Amino acid sequence: VVKEDKTVFYAIIVGIIYAFTDEFHQKFVPGRTSSLKDVLIDSLGVITGVIILKIFKLIYDKRKDKKFKMGG
Repeated sequence: VVKEDKTVFYAIIVGIIYAFTDEFHQKFVPGRTSSLKDVLIDSLGVITGVIILKIFKLIYDKRKDKKFKMGG
């Protein structure tokens, strides 16, 4: 569980760093603007995605355990 928690933490950090670098890059693209608001939105998207995947994994693990206990 500890290794999985580190992986989730690193995934969130990488996603947030990517959001910052993407906005920084947009400062230099004609017709585009850079916004801290977009960084926050992207970061929330990363965190939401991780939460959704954790929920799916929880459901999958419970179903797998139940199936194993039933002998199937």
